[in-house]
Amino acid sequence: MKLPFSLKAPAKINLRLRVDGVGDAGLHRIHSMMADLGLSDEIRFEDTSDGFCVECDPPLVPERENLAWRAPMSLQSPLPQVRINVLKRIPLEAGLGGGSSDAAAALRGIAMIMEARGEPVTPQAMLEAASRTGADVPACLCEGLKVVEGYGERVRPLDCRLPPWSIVLLRCGAGVLTARAYALLDDDRSRVADSSNPADVARDDEAIEGMRHALDSCDFSQFRSLLHNDFTDVVERAYPHIARARRRLEGLGAQATLLCGSGSCVAGFYERTAGASAAVQALAGASGCWSALTAFAPAGAAV
Repeated sequence: MKLPFSLKAPAKINLRLRVDGVGDAGLHRIHSMMADLGLSDEIRFEDTSDGFCVECDPPLVPERENLAWRAPMSLQSPLPQVRINVLKRIPLEAGLGGGSSDAAAALRGIAMIMEARGEPVTPQAMLEAASRTGADVPACLCEGLKVVEGYGERVRPLDCRLPPWSIVLLRCGAGVLTARAYALLDDDRSRVADSSNPADVARDDEAIEGMRHALDSCDFSQFRSLLHNDFTDVVERAYPHIARARRRLEGLGAQATLLCGSGSCVAGFYERTAGASAAVQALAGASGCWSALTAFAPAGAAV
């Protein structure tokens, strides 16, 4: 593998996200349908004489807190003398999986370099390193549309044509720490009797298959009816600015809206690009807000 080269680290969106009970080591089990977006960070790999190192542009995260550093280190094997530069476009604490996607791209790039140098990294070693790095990293190793289960370690790709709908992302005000969102959900559920039952998984599998069909057939009405995120109510109650952002997208013509992951970004879906473009223009320069126009990214778009 000739250096330098770059890989894309796409943002992700959970089109369906159900959080189950707490299991081993206090981790939550999830059942999610996740898609990649066209918005992405750029991960650049360069030769260096300084050993393995990671830089972030802008410098938002110290090197050893950066998942793009932690993921290759989690391979627990000697690393090549490579500098990874992370050009950030995905906002932090937004529920878009930017850090996890950076980590997955860093793993892919280091594996490509080591393969070219006769030191291949096995798929199992990649998955174990991803799991040690973070719950969303294994999913980000799998490009395109996917189902994510367990503690994030079980990932199943879905064969599906993705529609050309436009997506407006909007983040206003403070971000949301993932741990805080889970704590809010746990506290809310502790106030009511446990209503979970084995049929929940079967119903969610049926909904995910319905969502896959809606995407594959460009059925926007069915797609809209199947969007779901368990975090929505508790996060919007705790962070009213997120609820206001979602309502703002609705006021700008979004035909469906969705909290991204555990927040704080919200997504507005549009069947037509013109409506989405007008919404982004209306949001341009809004104080304290970040917005972007994007779309679903097919598998293979991360190269």
